[in-house]
Amino acid sequence: GSTSAEIIHVVNTPPVITTQPSPQIVFSGCSATFSVMAEGTEPLVYQWSRNGVNIATSNSSTLTINNITAAETGNYSVVITNLCGTITSNTASLSITSLPTASITYGATQFCSSITNPRPVTRTGAAGGIYFSVPAGLDVDSTTGDIIPANSTPGIYSVKYAAVSLSGCTTIIASRTITILQSPTVLINSDFCAG
Repeated sequence: GSTSAEIIHVVNTPPVITTQPSPQIVFSGCSATFSVMAEGTEPLVYQWSRNGVNIATSNSSTLTINNITAAETGNYSVVITNLCGTITSNTASLSITSLPTASITYGATQFCSSITNPRPVTRTGAAGGIYFSVPAGLDVDSTTGDIIPANSTPGIYSVKYAAVSLSGCTTIIASRTITILQSPTVLINSDFCAG
C-alpha cells in the first residue's frame, strides 16, 4: 500500500485594525485613554507615538495619559507589528477644553432631618453637570441637585457639582456645605400622686 503524508499549512496574517483610536477632549488635570483594536497573527506589538515621536513604555492596545497639561496635547497614533507586517492607525487628537465655572446655593445651609420635601438647588453658570455629596449619606439628586433631608443621615456634607468633558472626564467646579440636623424629639414625663 501507499501512505500519504498530511500537510498542515499555517496561514499567518498581517495586523488589521478593527477599531481606530478616538479623539479626546478633556479638562486640564484629567486623564485620557486612547485604545485600538486589531486582529492578526499573534504576537501583536504596539508602539504609540505623539506627533510622530515614540512614547516609551507604551506597548499595549491602550494608552492612558494622566494629569494632562498642554504639553500632552497633540496627535496620537499607534504602530502595530507582527511577523507578517506593520500597520499604522489613524491619528487621534488630544486637546484641552477650558473648565466651565458655576456656583450652587440652597435656601439655607442647615436643614432638619424631618423635612420630607425636596430642597432645590440654585445653580448659576455651567449646565449639564452632576451633583454628589462627600461623604455619602446625603440624599442628593445627581441630575437636579435637589436634596431630601428626611432621606439623609444627620451630619455635615459638601455638595459637589462637577462638569463632564466630551471625553467623560469629571471635574468639580462648585461646592456647598450642607448640615442635616437631627430633628428634636419631645419626651413627656407624667408624675401622678396616689389617691
